[in-house]
Amino acid sequence: MKTIVFGSTGQIGHALIKNLSDQSGDEFSIAAVKRKGSRVGFPNNVETIEVERLERDSFSRILEGADHAIYAIGSPEKWVNDPDFFRRINVDLLKVFLEGLRDHPKVSLTYFSTFEVFKPIDGIIRESAGVESKGTTPYYQSMIDAFNLVKEHESKYRASITTFHPAAVYGGLNTGLGITNYLMNIKERRYLGTPSILPGHFPIVHVDSLASAVIKALRGSQFGNAFNVSDAFVSLKELAKAAKNVHKESYQPFELPAGLVRFSAFVMDLIADTITKSPPILSSVQVKFITQSHDMDCAKAASLLGWSPMPIIEGIRRQFAK
Repeated sequence: MKTIVFGSTGQIGHALIKNLSDQSGDEFSIAAVKRKGSRVGFPNNVETIEVERLERDSFSRILEGADHAIYAIGSPEKWVNDPDFFRRINVDLLKVFLEGLRDHPKVSLTYFSTFEVFKPIDGIIRESAGVESKGTTPYYQSMIDAFNLVKEHESKYRASITTFHPAAVYGGLNTGLGITNYLMNIKERRYLGTPSILPGHFPIVHVDSLASAVIKALRGSQFGNAFNVSDAFVSLKELAKAAKNVHKESYQPFELPAGLVRFSAFVMDLIADTITKSPPILSSVQVKFITQSHDMDCAKAASLLGWSPMPIIEGIRRQFAK
């Protein structure tokens, strides 16, 4: 199966290439698409396709001769100083890609969304629930709109598409100010990076665990399905304790009341918006995710794919071993 990976220099795309390349040979032939000038490297058995710009014609040209495309381009929730950023990256570019994909009706697709496009029912998010109609932030609105675009394309063109809805992803490339960065801060004792934490639980998944689910879906041709993927519902305090079990030198940030941290994040956002124009240590959107997240039901991935979650200790061990 010739598989083209778009978003190969991001956290999810890069990990998928590594995991797929370990399975390559008669089963998978992998090509990684990256912009010219990128210094991110890939295994020797992975073809590299460099592009100047990602436009309709370039997407279509790259897809010629392919069997499957993995679309891992996108930005996670984070502080940005541009209100249109998420729409441009997560929606507008996806539209251009889908236009190019129309030229190749036999090419199947794996697309990455987020678990929060689905409505929670009794505090749990399941794939069978309806899609949220309105996002609470520009990021979530962009992901709802993007997922709807993919489903419309699937219906209109009878395309073979699998969608994945991962929890907060950690591990692999540290491309953002998320859980991976938090773990590396406490491992390397970067006190200013994570001076304190707040209470609250949220779902997480190691990028290799997510990649395992994707590979199982490809082998089983699970097109037309949507899969939630989460390893655990945890708190920052629990992650810090697990990190110390893996690396004894890791420090344990002290926990502050959620209200105090929420106010501090608001102030830091204000400073970032008006003065520094750069990401704060902790943003209000991160606080909201930590304190208001729902747990996920991943029974569908377990039953249809034979996937099982990765223990947190193993995920942290892999990250610290890098």
